[in-house]
Amino acid sequence: MIQTSLAVEYKGNINASIDITPWKIGVFYETSLISCIMMCMQADNCFWTTFNNGACDLLSVTKKDMDNSQLIVYNGGLQIFQMIRGCSEQACQLSDGCVFIDDDSSCIKYYVDRLRYHSARTICKRDGGELFRIDSLIKQKRVQYLLNDVLNVNANVTVQGIKNSANKWLFDDGTLMTYFNWNAYEGQPNNGTSELYIYIKSSKQCQWHDIGLYENPFLCEIHA
Repeated sequence: MIQTSLAVEYKGNINASIDITPWKIGVFYETSLISCIMMCMQADNCFWTTFNNGACDLLSVTKKDMDNSQLIVYNGGLQIFQMIRGCSEQACQLSDGCVFIDDDSSCIKYYVDRLRYHSARTICKRDGGELFRIDSLIKQKRVQYLLNDVLNVNANVTVQGIKNSANKWLFDDGTLMTYFNWNAYEGQPNNGTSELYIYIKSSKQCQWHDIGLYENPFLCEIHA
């Protein structure tokens, strides 16, 4: 597990016209704000908490849902706090298979455990992050440098990306993927009906292949 730091930030107030019931993973009464925050910190899938007069809601709302729903206002309503899971350079050690990236204060960890996509994603989330997200040429060059030059990995490595029923590639938060680096020389993507996930081939300059539910090593990233 990557050692991570955890901070709390007051973000504003809940829009009273929005029903937050679908995002609730815990409801507590007659508690303190500190206890409410601590309960959220201890729950892997709690990213936000509301508090009002001893009533505490733990929420698993995603950043995408938060933005799309206009959930936060700045007057009235319940106070809402965000759990910010991150990492520090001191906690991100190469000896643990981690590499600290100064540019965006992120910690990248390579897991040799061979897991299917959803299990790998759960491990990354447990550690306060997500599967490595390649959304630009900069990130593509970064992963190639990490696997080939720093970690000296020779493997097929799972990264973030799922193909939906409309044959669109999405990140785990639902964002449409627009950058790709398919291994066209080997006919990728070959668009098999069950090949809904992505691995990168470190021996081929980390070019992409679509894949089914196979077990592969994987990369996680955590932002400070």
